[in-house]
Amino acid sequence: MSPLEEAEILNSVDEKRHRIGLSALSIPEQVLTLLSQARFKFELSGFNEFFVSPLTANLVNETIWVFEQIGAYELAQKLQCLANFYVDEDSDKKTHHSVEYEIQGNQFLDGLNSLDFYLSRYMETHKAELAYN
Repeated sequence: MSPLEEAEILNSVDEKRHRIGLSALSIPEQVLTLLSQARFKFELSGFNEFFVSPLTANLVNETIWVFEQIGAYELAQKLQCLANFYVDEDSDKKTHHSVEYEIQGNQFLDGLNSLDFYLSRYMETHKAELAYN
């Protein structure tokens, strides 16, 4: 599948989500639209904004699930680790882990470069379910 075909499918799925809602999409379509939404937020604002934005803060678990669905297990693990740092209510512990948090965050952002590989493989595997709608 060419990058152009992938982009057309992603756009088609996103338009479909706007018409009928996320829950009405097939699992592969949900994976694509949630991945697209999370990726946009990561690339636009970084991982800190992902946890505080009203559009994405409630999608942490879904994004971890999406990464697992496409086979990006290392990214799923890193995002879970970041989420654990972020939701830690003990402020002393947060301060203690801030350097580790930044290291994990930078490794996570570097790992986003691998998403194209995982996305392409996932789309190829599910191309029959992702026909233009």
